[in-house]
Amino acid sequence: MKSLLLQALRYPLAMALFAVVPQSIVSGAAVGNTEAEVLEANGEPTSRMSTGAVTVLNYPDKIVRLEDDTVVSIRRLGGAGPTSAAANPGKSGNGSTRATGSASRSSTSTSSSVSSAGKNSGAAAKRPSGPALEWLSEYRAAVERAISSKRPVLLFFTGSNWCTWCKKFETEILETTLFRNYAARKLVLLKLDFPRGVQQPEWMISQNQALSKKYRITGYPTVVMLSPTGKFLANLGYAPGGAAPFVAALQEVESAP
Repeated sequence: MKSLLLQALRYPLAMALFAVVPQSIVSGAAVGNTEAEVLEANGEPTSRMSTGAVTVLNYPDKIVRLEDDTVVSIRRLGGAGPTSAAANPGKSGNGSTRATGSASRSSTSTSSSVSSAGKNSGAAAKRPSGPALEWLSEYRAAVERAISSKRPVLLFFTGSNWCTWCKKFETEILETTLFRNYAARKLVLLKLDFPRGVQQPEWMISQNQALSKKYRITGYPTVVMLSPTGKFLANLGYAPGGAAPFVAALQEVESAP
């Protein structure tokens, strides 16, 4: 009798505790969540990118896109398709249908290549193919090319001959076929090197130090993304997972209005 009484007391208590747990924690990120709810459910992202009202949170298993602090799409990495406002209606803000449509078009055209590249990232890193990339070293030249080509600029701050994580970033992301193919069509690349024991021109030392101070670089590797007009978009560092989540995050920013 005592055992039955204890079970009867525990059951409603468990149900009451479940009822007060926020749904975002139980089910994870969902369309309609706020950024605070996504962070509460999933923790800090491996990287964050923003432009205007659009914010992209990059997790190892998904890319979460928010517009005006509301999740409008979730792109699952590793084969699953994106969750959109149409499939999972929530408290989407004004204009979320347009933003979701843009993200969906980007996902449809690139999801297969991202998924396959994620499965073969190790092989791609060892045997990269695709176009050879042109890394500029002069900031002014990069800005001029960005304006003329209407492409964003990727600034890569690195210590090429001593930074272990910089070498891993190059091998696992920048030298992969997926990134090469994407960057050759979409980006202007600028490498800002801080080597040790290597002579550099005075103009390069001065330029690199000035840009490092401007964008508050505190460690290497660091990637800064600028819009074609020079507007700051994102500050990223090394994160495991290979090229697929990195390129997927860039695609989300690219599709922002």
